[in-house]
Amino acid sequence: SVGAGSNRLYEFHENLSATFRALAERNAELYYDVLKLYLESQAPLEINQAPLVWSLINACGAKKSYSLLTGLSYPDKRAWLFSYYCFLPEDGVAPEQLAQLLELYQTSKAHEIPYDWDFLLKYRKAMPDIVSTITTLLLDRAKQDDSFSPSLHMLFNPHSEINHEISAHFSGKVDLLKQAYFYDAASQRHGDYDGRSFNSILDLDGGFIEEYIDWIFGRKNWITRHDDSRDYTFIWKRSNCRELMHKAAKRIFEHEKEFSYFPYFQVFFGKRDVDETPKSASPDQESFILEIIEDRHGDENFMKFIFSLICSFSVANRILFISKFLALNKSFEMFIELPLESGTCSWSGSAVPMLQRRIDYYQSLIPLFDTVDFLKHKQHVEQIIKRIREEIEHEKKRDFVND
Repeated sequence: SVGAGSNRLYEFHENLSATFRALAERNAELYYDVLKLYLESQAPLEINQAPLVWSLINACGAKKSYSLLTGLSYPDKRAWLFSYYCFLPEDGVAPEQLAQLLELYQTSKAHEIPYDWDFLLKYRKAMPDIVSTITTLLLDRAKQDDSFSPSLHMLFNPHSEINHEISAHFSGKVDLLKQAYFYDAASQRHGDYDGRSFNSILDLDGGFIEEYIDWIFGRKNWITRHDDSRDYTFIWKRSNCRELMHKAAKRIFEHEKEFSYFPYFQVFFGKRDVDETPKSASPDQESFILEIIEDRHGDENFMKFIFSLICSFSVANRILFISKFLALNKSFEMFIELPLESGTCSWSGSAVPMLQRRIDYYQSLIPLFDTVDFLKHKQHVEQIIKRIREEIEHEKKRDFVND
């Protein structure tokens, strides 16, 4: 089979690589001669060059390795030279090597450029801004050719050493970092899944959250919670979380107000799926929503936008938020425009339990309307309950017939 054939080829290459490595450990001169012959033969076996170069440097030294790798003509020579600069000991780094490395980044094809960025850290003594310099080179090439975009992936990989200090590498160059982030995000759907890099950029510029929202809305006519898979839990751990979320709410509303309110804002609260039992808001999330109701309770369109988020929380949360709104705004005309529950429901089997939960929810709102100011509100909710009860009777009949 194709899969079996691929596995056998992989095993063949691995075994060859292990053979080369064993030879290098046993007899450095013979390894040098064999590798030279292999390159003179145009590297016909297409073995991964990285471990071969590592063994060459360890067995024969950097100077002799460089002479061999640069003195011959063979396929993917630049990829071999990249491996040389990856494994070059830090004490061997000099301005000459640095200049040659930069030239490689400028002239290599996309497939020849290594995904690894951590090796660049040993060049910082010779060039303190090596990371931002390489980012500029690769970003310029990605703007001309999309095939270079994946070369930025490891810069934003949370498991890379270079990512752990990304703020320091781009101090004073946050605009460059943001450009690279957008190019990387456009080329991989689930990049920066835990938001580590996003969080680092926020440390440098809190306005980035607005730029990101502008960017994501610029890619499609409308955005939903399914278009952004990032886990935004990190935002709620920040001391300025509510300030950031006010910015996010305002910007998303500006993008959505001309159409209708899609639930994209919900991704910032960890809401992606239609939950049968909606989760409660965290204390910071609860405080934020109460703040924004207090600030914007007179803005009908904005309240419709916020209540489309509120619908995704637990009944207890919804009662709290509705109560807060009613304490600030007694307008019946605005109240009936607010979404009080999600527009989508999920259930299996009979719909009756789901409909009963809706009745229970609306009945829990009745105590909020215990003054004459809210008589119409109460009647409106009672009418909703009545309609749902009629749906239940209809569903019971359908269940009976289906049985």
